[in-house]
Amino acid sequence: MYYPERILDSRVVFQAMHACLCEAERLQIKSIVIPAFGGLTGRVEQQEIARLMRLAYDYHARPVNEITWERARELRASFQTPVL
Repeated sequence: MYYPERILDSRVVFQAMHACLCEAERLQIKSIVIPAFGGLTGRVEQQEIARLMRLAYDYHARPVNEITWERARELRASFQTPVL
């Protein structure tokens, strides 16, 4: 976040978490503490933060190498979040 402001699209939480995990892996960091992205100034609901951060973790641990229509529907459904 360049400037402290409300997050209008909570999918930013997913992107931040995924980027954090990718960078930790690139730097070969074995242990990391990650804050709840978007929780205070961003005003994203705690349940939504937890859901999106877990989704990013699962996606990072099990990347999609081959996409099928079924997997595409699953991914789309997991991103169906209300825009705040």
